[in-house]
Amino acid sequence: MGIIFDNIENMLIHKSTGITHAVIRRFGHAFLMLQQNKVQIQNNNIIEKHFKYLTEGDLNRLHRRFGHPSVACLHKILQEAGHNDPDNFKTLTNISAHCKHCQLNGPAPFRFKFKLKDDKNFNHTILVDIMYLEGNVLTLHVIDEATRYQAARFLKDVSSQSIWQALRLCWIDVYVGPPDLIIHEAGTNFTAKDFQQNAVSLAIRTKCVPVEAAHSIGLVERYHGPLRRAYSIISSELDTIEKSLKLQMAVKAINDTAGPNGLVPTLLV
Repeated sequence: MGIIFDNIENMLIHKSTGITHAVIRRFGHAFLMLQQNKVQIQNNNIIEKHFKYLTEGDLNRLHRRFGHPSVACLHKILQEAGHNDPDNFKTLTNISAHCKHCQLNGPAPFRFKFKLKDDKNFNHTILVDIMYLEGNVLTLHVIDEATRYQAARFLKDVSSQSIWQALRLCWIDVYVGPPDLIIHEAGTNFTAKDFQQNAVSLAIRTKCVPVEAAHSIGLVERYHGPLRRAYSIISSELDTIEKSLKLQMAVKAINDTAGPNGLVPTLLV
């Protein structure tokens, strides 16, 4: 091939053309830089630029020391530490695929899943929850499951009677009447006998989300943040008006804002 390895200058030299390639010594071995833009050669001295090497043994050791993490997590840690070798991800994938503990304790293969929901009209199912505004102001937050239309009302206390009166004032007596189903959390104010009797008197079914499945009511809890943010901005700009008016303006602003799918809740009602 006519190639000479100069182990003093750490260079590969092609005798016929005189072309030289930089060689880096690591772990007692010589490595040929395939990406020449990663190094600079000045006065026959090789200067590395943020390019670090890890052998397969080093990556295997890191895989064990970090408790057999996923390939993506360990690769992200290495990138944050400055190890930007593009071959690390492929090597880590191979290590994880042949690791005994990762095979025994790994999750089941992911399957494509989807859920078909029944077409429901506005005011069929609502989700209710209690949130706090301005730190300690009790607020009833109501959201429609189908259209994501929202309503809110300040509460005097957390009694079941106060919650039911606030629900009637902000939803039942304002729109098309009582909903078919109310989904609420496992709180004593919603599961109380007074609240349940008032719901039955209007032919409303109630569904209590169990404590073990609190994420089932996460729809209304995810909207606490936008409502709290809108209320805070309106309060800072219009600090002289009443709190109830500021809350109504915040709810109106959210209902008139396009959602993730581009639909405006107000136009769906």
